[in-house]
Amino acid sequence: MDTKLEFGVTLKRDDEGYYHINGRAYPSVSTVLNYRGLESGLVDWMVSVGKKEAERKKDIGIHRGNTVHKAIETGGDIASEFSGYLQAFHDWRATTGAILRAPETTVWSERYGYAGTIDDIVTINGGDWPIDYKTGHEKYRDQLQGALYRAALTEHGVDTRGIIIIYLRDDGSFIEKRIQDTSQLFANGLSIKGVYDAEH
Repeated sequence: MDTKLEFGVTLKRDDEGYYHINGRAYPSVSTVLNYRGLESGLVDWMVSVGKKEAERKKDIGIHRGNTVHKAIETGGDIASEFSGYLQAFHDWRATTGAILRAPETTVWSERYGYAGTIDDIVTINGGDWPIDYKTGHEKYRDQLQGALYRAALTEHGVDTRGIIIIYLRDDGSFIEKRIQDTSQLFANGLSIKGVYDAEH
């Protein structure tokens, strides 16, 4: 169980996908959005490749993402097989002039009952944006995740201009998705949270 201090309180995250904050358990945003397979076609893909191969690919993706995230957060070295992803991040930062302000910030919503950890909060042209770095394919759930994180920040009095999702590629390229109006995404995310709550 990991423990961190955020916003003046002690947070604990268990291995079941929950954050424990001030005696209350909050499901992580990832746990909520992964519940019952949000992405259409995910089940079909798992059936087509087989459970063993699906798990192998999933583990590879998790390892890649964790490795790249750690290198971005610490500024440390990275294995050559992942160097393209890190170069993509540096090129994105040089292009936007982003100032990294709050890596691995945990936020939660007392009102709606969820929590999560944002990759960073960056400042671009005087405005703050919660940001997530992704090394996999673009997914709609990434936008829902960002919208829920942004709402939790707002609940804690942190004003942001929107959300940014950066898809880093192994060839050193990147795709930036910047969304200012997240109201509909937030509503959709809450709908999924409602289904999750009804079954737990």
